[in-house]
Amino acid sequence: MKDPKEPPPPPPPEAKWEEVESDVLHLSDDTYKSVLKKKKHALVMFYAPWCGHCKKAKPEFMAAAARFKDDGKVAFSAVDCTVHTTICTTNEVTGYPTLKYFNYGKNPQNYMGGREEADFVNFMNDPQNPGAAPSQPPPEAPEEQWKEITGYRNIHFPTTSSFDSFLKEHNSVLVMFYAPWCGHCKAMKPAYAEAASLLKDQNVDGVLAAVDATIDSQIAGQYKVQGYPTIKYFKNGVESFEYSGGRKVTDLVSFMKNPQAAAPTPPPEPEWSSVKSAVKHLSDSDFKSQLSKYKASLVMFYAPWCGHCKSSKPIFQSAADSLKDKNKAFVAVDCTKSRETCNEEKIEGFPTFKLYIGNNFLSEYEGGRSEKDFLNFIKNSPEAAKTEL
Repeated sequence: MKDPKEPPPPPPPEAKWEEVESDVLHLSDDTYKSVLKKKKHALVMFYAPWCGHCKKAKPEFMAAAARFKDDGKVAFSAVDCTVHTTICTTNEVTGYPTLKYFNYGKNPQNYMGGREEADFVNFMNDPQNPGAAPSQPPPEAPEEQWKEITGYRNIHFPTTSSFDSFLKEHNSVLVMFYAPWCGHCKAMKPAYAEAASLLKDQNVDGVLAAVDATIDSQIAGQYKVQGYPTIKYFKNGVESFEYSGGRKVTDLVSFMKNPQAAAPTPPPEPEWSSVKSAVKHLSDSDFKSQLSKYKASLVMFYAPWCGHCKSSKPIFQSAADSLKDKNKAFVAVDCTKSRETCNEEKIEGFPTFKLYIGNNFLSEYEGGRSEKDFLNFIKNSPEAAKTEL
């Protein structure tokens, strides 16, 4: 008789995009160049499977592709950057989704228009300006987009035609390149406007500016803006560096009082799975089979780029190294690589900790994240559930 406490079977994993029937051409390291060089007009979406904005854009992109399925000169293509990293590095992809227009595989230009079917279709009918957002009515001027924000009048809004002259007039400028639909940009606007007001009130030698990259795409393309918001610092009319500091009012004001580039980026961390420890690193191929070897396992589902995950890793690792019970284990799963497992286990944020009895999910762990917390939890966890006869 089946244990009534046994959790229901997980839903089927979300199909990989390339497995979904559509008119989008999915490119790989082997096909990327050969396919694009045959197409007069190609719009390529560089994406990551876990990216929410990508998931939202996919159906619109596929619908637009279907409109051109009989036009052999046009291609709507996609590249999974978690798999084909070389292609994405070559194209300087730093955010998802990134869309680029190619003419016979050459002269890639950033597409910064809208992400609905009509936007893609209108653009591909006349792809003369990849950054244009061919929507009706015309987009609001930047000043209109900001008019509800207190202090917006202290922000400067240079355009493509005035950008160079604006930089000559101000020897210290912080420029925020944004898109109207970008959530992080909207969240930053109030602090940015307040900081601009304080700089003026305190007579600081520096100003803040904002550029709508969907309108002034030429300037955004010139400075290789590929994600939003992108914030760049200009000194004496020349780009000095990209701003990577905090986004609070105090952060922005302090920076403009003493503009300094961030410390050089340290060398990349080694993959966690390559670090010697007692943590068991599992993947799609062995997740269930390996869990079944232990009476109880605490599993940390993570992403390498996740800040909270980075903070938890050494503590989780120390707990694993201190565990004496060989029938229990601390396990880690990289969700950027083991997508199928993370979809099946319904992982929606990082890090997520779950307790398994054998290879059956029992509960989500929401306790503290100290070594003692982890150890006490795994030591006091129930062992493999008995099957009722």
